[in-house]
Order: sequence, then C-alpha cells, then structure tokens
Amino acid sequence: MRHILLLCCVLSLIGCQHFRQAKQQSQLLDSVAEINGRVDYQSNSDGGELVVAILSRNDNTFAIENQKLLDSNGQFKFYLKPGTYYVAVYQDSNHNLTYDDNETGVAYVDSVGMLQAITLNDKAKYKAKPIHFAKPVKKGYAVQYSDNYNINNIGKLANLENAMFDAHNVDMGFWRPLDFLAQVESGLFMLSPYNAKKEPLILVHGMMGNPREFSALVTALEDSDYQVWVLYYPSGVGLHLVKDYLLESIEVMQKRYGFDAVSVLAHSMGGLITRGYALSHQGHARNYKINHFITVNSPLLGMQSARKGVESSPLVINSWRDVATNSDYVNQLHTQTLQPEINYALVFSYQDGASDDGVVALSSQIPPNIQREANKMMGFNASHAGVLKEPKFINFIMSTLSNSASAN
Repeated sequence: MRHILLLCCVLSLIGCQHFRQAKQQSQLLDSVAEINGRVDYQSNSDGGELVVAILSRNDNTFAIENQKLLDSNGQFKFYLKPGTYYVAVYQDSNHNLTYDDNETGVAYVDSVGMLQAITLNDKAKYKAKPIHFAKPVKKGYAVQYSDNYNINNIGKLANLENAMFDAHNVDMGFWRPLDFLAQVESGLFMLSPYNAKKEPLILVHGMMGNPREFSALVTALEDSDYQVWVLYYPSGVGLHLVKDYLLESIEVMQKRYGFDAVSVLAHSMGGLITRGYALSHQGHARNYKINHFITVNSPLLGMQSARKGVESSPLVINSWRDVATNSDYVNQLHTQTLQPEINYALVFSYQDGASDDGVVALSSQIPPNIQREANKMMGFNASHAGVLKEPKFINFIMSTLSNSASAN
C-alpha cells in the first residue's frame, strides 16, 4: 500500500481521460446493489450441489448473468449493477458448475407462482424470501449464459511470472478496477496442482500489491507441508466485495477437494480483507477450519491518510473508504474477536526513529485489542513492503507454520 496522500497528488499528474475513466468507474462501483437470501432444502448427496443463478430477461429468453454455489448454510448474496433480475436455483448433477438442459431447478416466484422480477436501483439491498427447493423441474424457458458472464478463476493454475501480475495491470486494478475485471484475470489461483497431503496456504496482497511480492516466501515453502494459493484482485474495489469473494471461493474449493483446514497470510490492506473473511467464516457452520491466520503490517485501525483522501480528493477510490480510519468496514472488524481455535500471528514492522513502517503507523498495526487475540506477535526493523523479503521474516513465518500443519 502506498501513502494515500501521495496518490492524491498523483491525480494532478494523470491525464484528463484517465481521470475521467477512473472517476466514472468509481461512481459505477458506488452504485452496486445487492440481492441476498436463503434456500431451504434437504441434503441430497447424490443429486449434486445447488447453484444459485441471477438472470436477466429478453422476452422469453433468460441469460445467466452470475451464479455461485450455495454455501453450507443455505445463504447467498450477489453484488450487481442496477437493473432487473430473476433468481433461480438448479442442481448441478454433473458437478461442472454449468446449467445443462437436463438439470432441474426452481425459480423465485411471487405469491401466485409467477416469476418474480427484482428491480434494483442504485445501492439497493433486496432480501429475497426463502426459496424452497422441494420439487425441482426442468426449465420451461430458453436459458443461456450472458456474454457478460465471467467464470471466476477459482482454483486455476498460475505462476508468479504470469503477465497478469505485471505492474501496469496492478495499476489498472487500482485506478480502473472494472477494466481490470474485464481485461485481466483475477481470482483465487493455485501455484501448483492440488495435493491432498498439503494444507492450502492462501496469500493475500494489499493496495496496489500483487502476489509476486510473496516470491521469497513462496520459494521457502516449496518443500513444506503447505501448498500455496494466491488471491489476486483489483485493489480499487470495496473490501467487502473481495472479502465475500474470498469466502465463497474457499467454499467452492472445499467442496471440490474436501480439505478440512486452510491457513491465511495477508499483507497490508489484505489484513483488513482477511480479518473480515475470518470473522465471517466463524459466524456460520463451515466444513473446514482456519488453522493459521497471519497479518503483516496491516492497518487494522485504518489509515488517517485514507480518511483525508476521502474528505479532500476530487477522485475517491472505493477501497479508500474502507481503509479510512473509523470507516464502517474497519469499525465492523472490531465488533467481534477471533475464535481462540485460530492460531493468530500479528506481524508488524518499523523503521529506525519512526513510529511506522513508512506507510502504516504502529498504532494501527498493533492495536491493543488485536494484540490480545494474538498467539504470537513479532516485529521487524524493515519497510512496509520490504519486510516480505527479509530472511528473519521468512524464518519466523516458516517456524510459525511448522507448528501445526494440518494433514488433509
């Protein structure tokens, strides 16, 4: 994460066209609406997983705009641009996460059994009444996938030399996140084929960061009891969107592979995302546990510089709002505590003669309430991003992880 006040100054240096594009995309993200609800069903291990789909309609043809596996609690949530949508649930009998003609489902209907259209205005939140998956039927309408539907890269193989991690793409993800989502691959990537004998370790970067920042740690982990997955996302979007994506993606991977534990390490703003993920995870019954959770140089009380940017900049990047001191997102992270079963390590860094690491104040990296949750706490004399390459840091992480790797 770079100093946000410096980013405000950069606004005066970027071209007018890029400024307009960035502002337009920020405004579009501001208008995002939400549909959430619950599906009531009886478990059927032989019938396939249930998938919730969001559809648009053109006469009698429906297009799937988005879809996701129903979570283990029967809950679903979608973030959507304003518009009119329909909701359906189908049983993915062949486990390909694609709606096929022979698969059955149910639609969200009104009180007289007619298809219920849901019109979302800017920032609307629509809570659907429970959907009862009791008597699924084959489709009665033409259904196809929208040209805008983008299959999320959940569990795709990648390597750190991939061009998607190049600096110009990272910058695009901050300034023009919608372009990033359309042009650059993002998702939860595996750096090697799945190995049932190794516990997944998920690495999460921060603002204007990317998975390459973890290269030294990835190398050190090659012969360990962990397999590395990396979350790559446009860092200009709201943190709740990334947090929910991470939660849903790990749920998909768990259903795919059946592992019983994951560990998570996050740098900088990634710590805010993953703390939100960990608190959401423990709030519901899940089929896996969080073994180790490590935050590194994270602004756990937010950043005053982000607050000033939100208040004074002519262009406000969406993630700034969530990173800002006393933001709703930051405050929500402190309404709960981590469960003691999670092995939490709190890592911070500082520079000689300074009360920060060059970016994040120590008071935000290690607030007293967070210190009380930590099983381990360690500080390093290093810069904000430079700590990730420090041999002493690598050794500490390896020692921490070696204490209790979970066999799957």
